[in-house]
Amino acid sequence: MAQSSSLDDSAIEYRIVRQQDGLFEGLVATLGEQTYSIASPEEEMCLNVVDQRDFDGDGTIDALIENVTACGGNCCGNSYFFVTHEGEGRFQRSGEFGYSWTTPEVELWQGQWSIAVTSETGGGRAPSMISQRFILDDGQYMKVDPINESGSKR
Repeated sequence: MAQSSSLDDSAIEYRIVRQQDGLFEGLVATLGEQTYSIASPEEEMCLNVVDQRDFDGDGTIDALIENVTACGGNCCGNSYFFVTHEGEGRFQRSGEFGYSWTTPEVELWQGQWSIAVTSETGGGRAPSMISQRFILDDGQYMKVDPINESGSKR
């Protein structure tokens, strides 16, 4: 659980920053008048803030971030990670989860915000769609519920 701070943790804003003439992006959080770096362009990622809300119910605003694989190319699906504020200007990134060509759905699941990610698999066999549900728990993602699995697409 995040520690409380003297600032209003519900006022956190997450945003993407890009270096001038650079391909890669960074991620920052603004809390009050202070800005904190969470991911730098030197990490060579292309990012997108998908959603910002209190995903884990602890009273602080968290972010769902998309790691755009190949920076927008069409080779691969994208993955996602959460960012949480731990207090006193410290932020934590979860591990990456999901593999999807489409934006995940943010849905209430058992009273908590969840992320439904649909992935298409192939690997030399008929493609199938696999949907999985993830929640934020203690700063990390947790797979909680396979939503469905369907056979080959027609």
